[in-house]
Amino acid sequence: MTSSNGPVLLDFWVSPFGQRVRITMAEKGIENEYKEEDLFNKSELLLKSNPLHKKVPVLFHDGKIICELRLAFWADFSSKTYECGTRLWKLKGEKHEAAKTEMIQMLKLFEAELGDKKYFGGDTFGFVDVAFVPFTS
Repeated sequence: MTSSNGPVLLDFWVSPFGQRVRITMAEKGIENEYKEEDLFNKSELLLKSNPLHKKVPVLFHDGKIICELRLAFWADFSSKTYECGTRLWKLKGEKHEAAKTEMIQMLKLFEAELGDKKYFGGDTFGFVDVAFVPFTS
C-alpha cells in the first residue's frame, strides 16, 4: 500500500479527525510520513484503503492499514447494511430496486474486504464479525 515501513498518515490538513491522529502521534513522539490528500480528486490509495467511507484519515504502518481505525467503520457499515435490508422488506417498485442495488454494492464491498479470510480479522473471530453476524440472518 505504501512504500514506507514507518507510520504513514494519509490526511487533509484541515480534517479534525486527522488532527486528532496528528496530535496523538506528536504527543507520543511518533515520527510519521504525512501524505496530503486532495479530497476533491481522491487518490486510488485513499479509495482502496477506505472503500466504505472514502475519507481521511487513513493510517498505515509497515505498509498495512492499522485495523483499529477501520473496525469502527466496518461495524457502522454492518448497521447500514441492516438498514438497507430493512428497506428491501418494506419498499416496492423503484425504491425497492434502488435498495436492492445498494445492498448488492454493500455486500460486494464487504466480500472484497473479507477476501479469503475465515473472519474479518483473519483467523480470529472479532469485533467486526460480532457486529455483522446478527444482521446476516
